[in-house]
Amino acid sequence: MNYANRWVVPLIMASISAFGLNSTATAQDIAPAAAAGECRAVKHSTPIFSERSAPSPALRLLGTNDRVTLAEGSGTNGFIAVSSPTRGYVLAENLKPCSSGPVGSRCRRVAYAGGADGLIIRSQPDPDSVNRGAVALGSRVLLSTDPATVRTGPEGRRWIQIAEPTAGWVSNGFPGSPSNLSNCP
Repeated sequence: MNYANRWVVPLIMASISAFGLNSTATAQDIAPAAAAGECRAVKHSTPIFSERSAPSPALRLLGTNDRVTLAEGSGTNGFIAVSSPTRGYVLAENLKPCSSGPVGSRCRRVAYAGGADGLIIRSQPDPDSVNRGAVALGSRVLLSTDPATVRTGPEGRRWIQIAEPTAGWVSNGFPGSPSNLSNCP
């Protein structure tokens, strides 16, 4: 067992015992129906596991109301995959829909369908900067600010800063072209 798991695993097992948690939760436990890319908040302190089982190593401990991004629409054996803040698995029964309000107004859905990888997340508002990942058509992203932080590159491309699923910048297209992001429903 590595150093971090020496204290995390006992804490997790105590939490599981104290809250009477089980692994029979389904996607319905995090109603409304879930979809990949959606935001969920943590009901109470809970770990992100490396596998779909509580005995697997804990990758990170989440606090109450911390947010995760779902990597799938439904789980298996009570666990659902998450893509951020760390890839892994969380007990579905420990999640709730993210609250609306200021965060809800920062939610956007990827409307760009042109690239094979989806919309590329860059480290800077520049097409030559480091690729930090991608978000597929229909996935949700969370803007870093409201109103959005926007930069225009030398070639005229509009860039928007996002906080989730990975912090960085995404292209929102060129003036006169359709936006690569739309408001969440």
